[in-house]
Amino acid sequence: ANGGEPVFAPRPSDSEGRAWDVRALNEGEDADVLNRAILTDLENGAASVLIAGPVTADAGRLARALDAVALELAPVALDAGFEGVKAAEALSATAKGSPRAKLAFHLDPISAYAEAGGAPGDFAAVMAETAKLLNPKKTVLIPDTGA
Repeated sequence: ANGGEPVFAPRPSDSEGRAWDVRALNEGEDADVLNRAILTDLENGAASVLIAGPVTADAGRLARALDAVALELAPVALDAGFEGVKAAEALSATAKGSPRAKLAFHLDPISAYAEAGGAPGDFAAVMAETAKLLNPKKTVLIPDTGA
C-alpha cells in the first residue's frame, strides 16, 4: 500500500534535525577556561552542555562561562549537588535575557544526600527550596539510573 517504500517510525529531533542530544560535560572553577571549552564543544558537534563544579553556583562566573553561547539553541544543564538551588538561581539569572532558553537544573537532592551520607543542612528545607523552582519550562529533577 506504500509503493514498496520502507516505513519508519517518526523520531523527534531538534531544530537541526538531530534525534540525539549530544551533551558535553564541562567542569571546573575557572569560568574563562570553561567558556573556551564549552564553545569548542558546541562548535564540534555538541548540542547541549552540562556544567559541573563551583562555577555553577555563582551567577557572575556562570555568565562568563556561558558568554557567546546561544541559550535558545544550546540547552544548558547543571550538576551542582547540594548547591543545586543556588546554581538554578544563577542559571536563571544568566538566561534572563533569553526567554526561550532551554534550561535543565538537574536538581537531585536525594542522590546528593545518598552519595554524601547526609545533607549539610535540614533535608526538608532543601526539598522545599527545590520545590519552589518548579516551572513547566524547566527540568528540575533528574532520575539517576546509574549502576
